[in-house]
Amino acid sequence: MVEKINSYNAVPTSSIPRWNQVREKLLYITWTQALIATLGSLFFSEVMGFIPCVLCWYQRILMYPLVIILGVGILLQDRRVRIYVLPLSILGIGIGLYHNLLYYGTIPEGFHICTSGVPCEARWIEWLGFIGIPLLSFTAFTIITLCLLWYQFVDTDEEDAPSSKPIGSNRENGLKGISALLGFLYATIIIVGISSRIGENTQGVGNSDRFSTNSIIPKGTTAFLSPNASYSPEVLGQGQQVFNRQCSPCHGQKGEGIPNLGLTLVDNAFIQENTDTDLLEFIKVGRLTFDPENQTGMAMPGKGGNITLTDSEILAVIAYLRSLNQ
Repeated sequence: MVEKINSYNAVPTSSIPRWNQVREKLLYITWTQALIATLGSLFFSEVMGFIPCVLCWYQRILMYPLVIILGVGILLQDRRVRIYVLPLSILGIGIGLYHNLLYYGTIPEGFHICTSGVPCEARWIEWLGFIGIPLLSFTAFTIITLCLLWYQFVDTDEEDAPSSKPIGSNRENGLKGISALLGFLYATIIIVGISSRIGENTQGVGNSDRFSTNSIIPKGTTAFLSPNASYSPEVLGQGQQVFNRQCSPCHGQKGEGIPNLGLTLVDNAFIQENTDTDLLEFIKVGRLTFDPENQTGMAMPGKGGNITLTDSEILAVIAYLRSLNQ
């Protein structure tokens, strides 16, 4: 039976190879991924109050326009849409790769570019113990790039019917090679991320006896450390290290505070008037933007955004903060 063709001489959809039909739909997946990444980043910053670092802003600049560009490309059925989008997504992969290597501690401090403001390695969230915002961004750019590389516009017009034929073997082999490279980079980042966090946890377990609650808080002062209390260099060193990694993005490297981000922690009445138990519970819970006692309008995530922090590490931070208030 001959399939009916309309007056525009369109090639029946059923005559188009199924793989090509799937590849044509990849553009919708690309737009959906760009939209999710854009809304997710806005949720983190505008709702949760997480402050973007310099590299986060660069990736936002590259991601946000993709929602509009891809949307217009879909509406106009523009077969050249990949030409507009791939330069942005590939650059996003490059910045995301660098950001993740910084985030997981692979790149030495001498090569860090976030020298002021929020550090690029700040841990606002860490799902499953290693999935942070940099990895989410890198994932989005990787998905967008892969989908665009394999996307193929299917033109059902009879004159352009050859465009719906399978691509040449050389080009397909090239796409497979590029896809394999991107898959390798993504797998490498995952391995680096898991390895770095396992290493931190192992180190933390090994030091758990040295930095226990009893070693931080002297006997007889379990509930409160006075401003004149003395602390061992080991405890202060660990507290300062954790503070610089988790708290300094909003409160400054020396606890001096950052306008519109975090209050000063030097000569701070809140620290002086509360017990260590109270401060421990406060830091673990954090403070949301709609809290009536929030004076900055920015959220303070529980545990500084790092859910892996132990009570002993937080107590070490409290000891360091008390040293700043002596």
